[in-house]
Amino acid sequence: MLSTLLIALLALNGLILGMCLFLLGARHWLASYGQVKIRVNDEKELLVQGGNSLLLSLVSQKIFIPSACGGRGTCGYCRVKVLEGGGSVLATEQMILTPAEIKEKKRLACQVRARHDLVVQVPEEFLAIKEFQTVVSKVEVMTDLIKKITFKLIDPKTIVFKPGQYVQVSLVRPGEEPIYRGYSIASSPFANDIIELNVRRVEGGVMSTYLHTLKEGDSMVLSGPYGEFFLQETTNRSVVCIAGGVGLAPMKSIIAYLTEKKIDRRVYLFYGARTLPLLYDHQVFVEMAKRNPNFRYIPALSDDTVGSEWNGHRGLITKVFQEVFPAGEPAEAYLCGPPVMIDALLPLLAAKGIQPNDIYYDKF
Repeated sequence: MLSTLLIALLALNGLILGMCLFLLGARHWLASYGQVKIRVNDEKELLVQGGNSLLLSLVSQKIFIPSACGGRGTCGYCRVKVLEGGGSVLATEQMILTPAEIKEKKRLACQVRARHDLVVQVPEEFLAIKEFQTVVSKVEVMTDLIKKITFKLIDPKTIVFKPGQYVQVSLVRPGEEPIYRGYSIASSPFANDIIELNVRRVEGGVMSTYLHTLKEGDSMVLSGPYGEFFLQETTNRSVVCIAGGVGLAPMKSIIAYLTEKKIDRRVYLFYGARTLPLLYDHQVFVEMAKRNPNFRYIPALSDDTVGSEWNGHRGLITKVFQEVFPAGEPAEAYLCGPPVMIDALLPLLAAKGIQPNDIYYDKF
């Protein structure tokens, strides 16, 4: 009886082992696509290793496509047209793309696999994005979770960007696909030989954890600039910046640019954090408001347990904006923070008379 059971167990284990070997072999066979051709905008023809995502295939050829979600298909920034060879639209794409976009053959580059020859159309502005070799020149601890990291540009030595845009940071580890994450530029466009990033360490976040280990002298590869979230310079309306957490980063760039260029526009900064230590760069804006009569700084703390040393606004920044900002003032709004904050602000902005076309936001 015991010997029969032992034989059965050995046979079962052998069957499982055989299936595993079969699946590994099948995976290897399916992944061996050889080289495929990608024709871009009827101009360039690229030869790449098959099997990778279209996003990574293009990046390997120095064509940089925006992506803020690390290729998970959730941000929707990597839209390109795939005219031939892309296969069926995936369920992950159908959650992001509209029916009209799908009809136009738009796809998410991170979700399309280069298994066959492809014909694609990439927005021309993407072709102007550059890769930058940098070295860390300064690291500052702002809170227990946020670090301010400044990168000195080595090659090319300068960058041209609009205040509010972002760069992508790349992390390449042996035997793994490259990891890309987007971070807003916090420095002024006038300081064009550096890039400052404000990085919040996320539990389990591969890139943010890695960036928090950087020290002065370390090398890093960035690409950019990216993004349609940037300061509009065609009007003289008031500029309303509303930020939560590290959503402050692009607002710093916008406000620095307006200040240094001496643009005569009224600027509001509504900035919310839970406690005073988390309100990083607070004193910088306090001093700026003293020097610039056109700049108004409205910070708020949401933790009810904050001590008596805080004499400013209390409560969510959405509530403070509703109480403080005057209705009817011609303005355009720039929002950066968690989706729940931005979703709550949109109707409040409309109630103040700010038109939907004058509201720009970046959710993270």
